[in-house]
Amino acid sequence: MNAISLSLPEIADRIRHALHNNVIEIGDLLLQAKAQLDHGQFQTWAERELGIRPRSAQNYMNAAAFVKDKNETVALLPPAILYKIAAPSAPKEIVERVVNAEAIDVSAIETELADYRDRKRIAKATTRMKSRKPSRQNNDRQLAKLRREEAQAKAAEAARQAEIRPLIEKLTASGLAEELFRVLHDWRLYETFKDMLREARR
Repeated sequence: MNAISLSLPEIADRIRHALHNNVIEIGDLLLQAKAQLDHGQFQTWAERELGIRPRSAQNYMNAAAFVKDKNETVALLPPAILYKIAAPSAPKEIVERVVNAEAIDVSAIETELADYRDRKRIAKATTRMKSRKPSRQNNDRQLAKLRREEAQAKAAEAARQAEIRPLIEKLTASGLAEELFRVLHDWRLYETFKDMLREARR
């Protein structure tokens, strides 16, 4: 067995860089290929030659186009988050916050994007039901269901805040809140922090 030369955080960091670099390189190459093909031919070519489905190809190309002229923090986002932020449908306020941030809390961004999708889905469903002409009773039931879901989402967030608040108060009192905030907003530090905390609990 080979001697261990890299720590787990170092290995994770290198893998993240490799994944990111591959995503951007593939996206750039796909953009070049698309420019050489006639309209409507690209998807067929990508599936036939590479086995890449249209949605995956679009994710790669969006990511490659998005990171151009962006800072290193954005450029090193994990691919799954990068695809979501680079998508044309991504909420502008979240994208701007990510682009302008010195450090990014990946978990917080994932939560914000999920909340945005839920709000958009509820708003779309509500609008759709209001434009339909089925029975008023059925509409009322559907609206009530959507309102329950929205209330449940708010209650879940309130419960999470209530669970975390005592810890925040302790950290603030001890003077460690600012340090922890810095760690949580730099995803590279955050990953290392999680690994070290997991080891400390063993």
